[in-house]
Amino acid sequence: MVFRKKEQPGTPAPRAKESYPALSNSNSKEREMVEEPRKSHQGIPTDVNAYFGKGSKFSGKLSFEGTIRVDGAVEGEIISKDVLIVGEGAEIRADIKVHTIYISGSVEGDIIAKKRLELRPPGRVYGSVKTASLLIHEGAIFEGHCSMGTRTPAAEAKPQPSERETPSLQAQP
Repeated sequence: MVFRKKEQPGTPAPRAKESYPALSNSNSKEREMVEEPRKSHQGIPTDVNAYFGKGSKFSGKLSFEGTIRVDGAVEGEIISKDVLIVGEGAEIRADIKVHTIYISGSVEGDIIAKKRLELRPPGRVYGSVKTASLLIHEGAIFEGHCSMGTRTPAAEAKPQPSERETPSLQAQP
């Protein structure tokens, strides 16, 4: 047999449990849990420090700290040690140097992403990319050159065999 407490009219409904612990009496581990950047179910940060919405246009050198989301147009240069999110409606014509970049819009220019570049549909990248980690989802478009890691100078300076050193493959009569 299950007994339930009858609700009194005008009594407020019970509050849902908080998803993050209260900071007033929390330890440092709990505090870290609250201060971590939140991410969407797709792994893209949701805590955004700045936002360029649709219809906004920027031309020049853009440098920032924290996470920025662009859904408008940017032309020039973008530099940061943090995260750049290029939304579906974004049109970027710039050289980009960031820590991490998530692209769902259009980017034309060279990109250096120190940690990660993630290209999601309907995203498009036209240009050279240099990153430690590259993820291109099905439906996204990448046209250009990609470099991952670093080459050693010894490998670049290795001499190529000359024609005299290469044996001839001609048939003898």
